[in-house]
Amino acid sequence: MKRHRAIICGGGWPSADDQENLAAFDFPGLLALVSAGLGWGYLPRYLAQAQLDLGELIMKEVAAHQPLYRAWIGWHEDASGLASGWWQNAVLANNAIRRIYNTKIV
Repeated sequence: MKRHRAIICGGGWPSADDQENLAAFDFPGLLALVSAGLGWGYLPRYLAQAQLDLGELIMKEVAAHQPLYRAWIGWHEDASGLASGWWQNAVLANNAIRRIYNTKIV
């Protein structure tokens, strides 16, 4: 992969100093650049799944993966009202959140 241009988004993935790279403003921009054949990059699978299914993009195994970024969502059980209860149920039932984050209720 080092001999090909890396397309990065927001500086989240360190590239080698000797590797040519192109910076995208956001993930949709990164997807557009990768889809246009201008290089390779790390994308959330849900963004690239349609192109993967059509064979327009391929997924490659790499020696090192981008670090996992975690999001913690919490609330105070004793101070929950009806709106908070609705929000909790909506968040926990949202399939998009489950696909993006490893949802674990603790």
